[in-house]
Amino acid sequence: MPTTTIQFDHHSARFARDGVAVIDELHAADSLVYTAAHGGYWVTTRMAIAKEILSDPITFSSRRNDDGSGGVTIPTSGPTLVPAEVDPPYHTAIRRALGPLLSKKGIEAVRARVERAVDSTLDDVIERGEFDAARDLAWVVAPLTIIDWLGLPAASREGFVHAVRDGLASEVVAKNPEAAFAAFTETITTIQSLIADRQQSPADDLTSYLAHHADPRFSDDELLWLIFTLLLGGIENTAALITNSLLELSEDPQLKQRLMDDRSLIPAATEEFLRYYSPGVSLGRNVTRDVEIGGQQLRAGERVLVLVPAANRDAEAFPDPHVIDINRANNPHLSFGHGAHYCAGVWLARMEFHYLLNQIFDRIPDFTIDRAHGVRYEDAGIMNGWSSLPATTGRQANA
Repeated sequence: MPTTTIQFDHHSARFARDGVAVIDELHAADSLVYTAAHGGYWVTTRMAIAKEILSDPITFSSRRNDDGSGGVTIPTSGPTLVPAEVDPPYHTAIRRALGPLLSKKGIEAVRARVERAVDSTLDDVIERGEFDAARDLAWVVAPLTIIDWLGLPAASREGFVHAVRDGLASEVVAKNPEAAFAAFTETITTIQSLIADRQQSPADDLTSYLAHHADPRFSDDELLWLIFTLLLGGIENTAALITNSLLELSEDPQLKQRLMDDRSLIPAATEEFLRYYSPGVSLGRNVTRDVEIGGQQLRAGERVLVLVPAANRDAEAFPDPHVIDINRANNPHLSFGHGAHYCAGVWLARMEFHYLLNQIFDRIPDFTIDRAHGVRYEDAGIMNGWSSLPATTGRQANA
């Protein structure tokens, strides 16, 4: 039996509401603890253990089992994500195919798409005056960029957003399963239609590149879930980074002014926001062999959850972890993962956020966000974000 068993559920209302307090309790318990929730799973609480697990995809596998269980979520949910839920060597081949386009150098080819998405979104926000930082900003900028790059129709943005949110938010599915299924089905049908079209008539987009890639040559089914995963990753994580960071800046005018005065600090601030808020919350893994780690004996067939916010607020890795400090000399956060499954879209996310923040500082520097009327995700077990954040541009007084 596990030596440290706790009451914990990363999908609970308490974790969504009081996540920092829960993480402090986990840190006080042990470096690796066990909970009976969702059939039972281990939970990492420390950076060192999290990195050890993520560095070994053979012992701690990301793939779905033959019966459909397993994968990167606990409990297992949604379709199989490619490449997130496949292991080397196939995972390595997929990442090699994506590498040239998603590298720091390669992503520069997408800059014009990023700027169009940000500029057009801010045009609408400024015209409106009052807006929602989640629905009207984050959930527009992030989808428009990845939709444009994939070659998907921009008119389907809201449907794609619903499909992504429904796939990651259990409370949305529970409240309206018919609507969730309809949005997901429509998205899958749209992607399949795009694949068929690009196989016959390639264009200047990511789907065409993947549809005609020679090594590996992707099947239609592999293309479908690869493109869906890119859509999901390109929307949700970036949107959560945007909403949490803008709320922080709205409530910390000194930090906002400091970044406005010295834009060279924006990259370091971005990494600190990623550490502090941990947009992506959890990474599930299958234990494939008996192994001792963190002073605990894990058995083949068990499940382990890398709790990203716990690693990112580990005092052994980050001095004063509950303080935002953009001057951290070393910030090896886990918000983009670690090891073989390190997020492929890191440079795109950074480009989007850096450009957006610069444009916000230039065009609506006096923006404010009303936390009191904001609505957080009811389930923060997969993503730490906001459904709604009422805001104003601060320009009315100058009209």
